[in-house]
Amino acid sequence: MNHTRTRTQALAMIEALRSRLGTVPLEIGALCRIGTADAALLRRTLAPAADPAGLLAWCGWQQIHEHAQILVRPAPEAPHPWLLADDIPIAAALAFSGRQAALVIETSPGNCQLRVLADRALSMSDRTVAQRALRKHLAGDPGSIAGDKWSRLPGYRNVKPGRDCWTNLLRHGLTACPVSAAALLAQAQAVPGCGSAPALAPLTSALGQGRCGQGQGSPAGRAAAGGARPEAGPADHAGGSKIDFAWACAQIRAGADPQSIIGAITAAALGRKKRSNEAGCMEYAERTIRNAQARIAAERAAR
Repeated sequence: MNHTRTRTQALAMIEALRSRLGTVPLEIGALCRIGTADAALLRRTLAPAADPAGLLAWCGWQQIHEHAQILVRPAPEAPHPWLLADDIPIAAALAFSGRQAALVIETSPGNCQLRVLADRALSMSDRTVAQRALRKHLAGDPGSIAGDKWSRLPGYRNVKPGRDCWTNLLRHGLTACPVSAAALLAQAQAVPGCGSAPALAPLTSALGQGRCGQGQGSPAGRAAAGGARPEAGPADHAGGSKIDFAWACAQIRAGADPQSIIGAITAAALGRKKRSNEAGCMEYAERTIRNAQARIAAERAAR
């Protein structure tokens, strides 16, 4: 086990979760002997101000000696703002986290979990309802909507039967808007039997209205965008290069993470078949942001 890598990623995840939890503790889980008849879940509580070093050492021992899957969640009985979406393709996960505040954990190559930040704390039952709506929008795992679900703690190996790979924290910045809890709850009640998942852009348009200051769903964020696709993000139709560029410029001015911008443009380009494959769409997104960064730098130099 690469202890430095494990510690760095696990600590980043823990600190990001804690930053929005206040006095709510975290739970760390070790699902030991996974896939066998004597599998057992061991749990430890991490108090808000406690040093996690000892627990991370315990996690490492459990993974090495007990073939344990290492997990994390906020204390489930307490109201908190963290939602979970599971089994999300990496392009969709990165695109979503470019528009809404979310942590992206790669659990296996090309597949992710999202810890999505809502704009207010929710009870366990309300988290279940909200996650049902979120799952329908993102086409995630329908078995992962309970409000007390665990997520993987990144930096450890995925030892689920049939898997043996590192889990990775792909994104932990929380500069984008939280999702609107009220919008999620309303949508869950409005479409209880909805069988198909709407596209990603309508979700972010509808839900990007949380209290986020300069986020792109706020009035300030829309003003910063100069009126170009104010909430829907990159272009979702052919010939949208100019819109992608204008959107990228607006996001850079607002201080967004460049990787979030790249993820969102990559996913939008894939959706409209801008290039024939994901690698080509990502190359297009990276070129777009380089051009946008050059434009912003020139603007600032001219002031």
